[in-house]
Amino acid sequence: MKPLLIVLSGLPFSGKSTLAKDLATALDLPVVSYDNDIYAKHKHEVPNGASAAEEFEVVQAIARRYIAEKLMAGESFIYDDLGLQKEERESIRKIAENSGARYILLFLDTPVSIIEQRRKDNDRSNIRGHIKDEKMSLNISLLEKPDSDEQAIVVHPEMSLNHIITVIRSLD
Repeated sequence: MKPLLIVLSGLPFSGKSTLAKDLATALDLPVVSYDNDIYAKHKHEVPNGASAAEEFEVVQAIARRYIAEKLMAGESFIYDDLGLQKEERESIRKIAENSGARYILLFLDTPVSIIEQRRKDNDRSNIRGHIKDEKMSLNISLLEKPDSDEQAIVVHPEMSLNHIITVIRSLD
């Protein structure tokens, strides 16, 4: 059976990590988190003095190699990353295709008003890291929602986990 790569894409605080954990439990798949499994472990490999853009490119290249290695080893998993731009998502889709893996893109289309409320709630609870307003504004400006050729499953906050799983399983 072909390995399966489920990619979660969307703005910070859109619900990607929560959905990834829920899907992992329901589908019995591990989660690979860009923040925790890639960036946190490899940011030291970025050359000193590198710009934010250079840092992004270095760590993204590491992430792409990691994804390719896991898929070539026949491993299925859920990948939790922002994937804000089509080029990023297309790069991962091509890795899956070249690895003989099935690729499913879930785009979390959470309204900015809900995201802002979640950020405020997080500032009070401090459950996860704070994202500065400037960084959030940059992420919003970089967001390219998937177009029809990406065949993304668009996930809205009101969708149930069971519905999302039904849609994923219908693609088999």
